[in-house]
Amino acid sequence: MTFDDPNRANVYYVLARAYRWMGKYQHAIEYFRRAKLLQKRSSSHSCYVYANTLADLAVTFSQLNDTTKALSLHEQAVTLFRRILGANHIDMPLYYTQLAYVYWQEKRYENAHTLLLAALSILKEDLTSNFAGLGLTKHTMGLVKYAMGQREEAVRFLQEALEMRRKSYADDHPHVARAYYDLALIYMETGNEQVALEYAQAALTIYQAKVPKTHTELKRSLDLVERLSCQREYMLPYSNFGSVNQ
Repeated sequence: MTFDDPNRANVYYVLARAYRWMGKYQHAIEYFRRAKLLQKRSSSHSCYVYANTLADLAVTFSQLNDTTKALSLHEQAVTLFRRILGANHIDMPLYYTQLAYVYWQEKRYENAHTLLLAALSILKEDLTSNFAGLGLTKHTMGLVKYAMGQREEAVRFLQEALEMRRKSYADDHPHVARAYYDLALIYMETGNEQVALEYAQAALTIYQAKVPKTHTELKRSLDLVERLSCQREYMLPYSNFGSVNQ
């Protein structure tokens, strides 16, 4: 492939997404940046493909918890998408949700909530809306609701997202595992370790089968299962002791 090959930017973009899926985030960032640079030099710098690369690069930084870079890139992407597609286009909920997730990471919950309401409104009005996309938006809303102290609403949104993802993908898809993992965190933080452990183990089983051994999500799930297992082993003797004395 020559340096000026018109497909070079697309090849870099595809490589970047593959590296991100493997959990090789620095490689992903490098190739997203190469794609972005070539797209910016061409006439596509104001078009959909350039905005899409900005959004994917932002997602990668978000996964690394570099919210400063993620936020800047997502805001640029959303501005471009609004200009290209219109604020209420059926593709916009995905980009609103991605930006809302970074607001959640930064604890800017009201900003996140406003964007997610806009996303859900668009999806509700369009009967052809992508089922998987709705699951992502509901999942993120669940995280935001929990952060805002609305536990029951949070669990409801996350459970709905889980069922949507199981129908849209498969029972053993990594997106399903992420829903299990976040539900496990909520139940752990509210003191229901047994339910939390069941969800955490479900997430771990999927990640062990579907992602590379070095993947961040696999490591997090393994850590959570080990932590919950230790807590349960610690509590059982005291629970049994209490029941005997009663």
